[in-house]
Amino acid sequence: MASAVQAAAKPAASAPAKVAKTQAASAPQSQGTDKVSINVKDAAWVSVQDADGRRLIYKVMQPGDPAEVVGTAPFKVVIGNASQVELSYNGKPVDLADKIKGTTAKIQLK
Repeated sequence: MASAVQAAAKPAASAPAKVAKTQAASAPQSQGTDKVSINVKDAAWVSVQDADGRRLIYKVMQPGDPAEVVGTAPFKVVIGNASQVELSYNGKPVDLADKIKGTTAKIQLK
């Protein structure tokens, strides 16, 4: 009987190794730590590029579908229908009022 108990104990001993591998594989792979959050009150075109030129957002956003991206600043942001958009950078609201020309706002977040 002792051999049956020892056999049952062996698989349990290897379980922590599998857990460790799973946790390491699921670690976030994002680059940068700066955060841009966008919420729209009406449909709006939004483009956000990070310092490396990667397009983090490049689409028409709809109300009720907020977006948050993480990357490396500075960010280049272009917004169409900008009066209907709420933008925040690293948790702080960004006032777009003085950046809007026509219906478009272009801003760089550093």
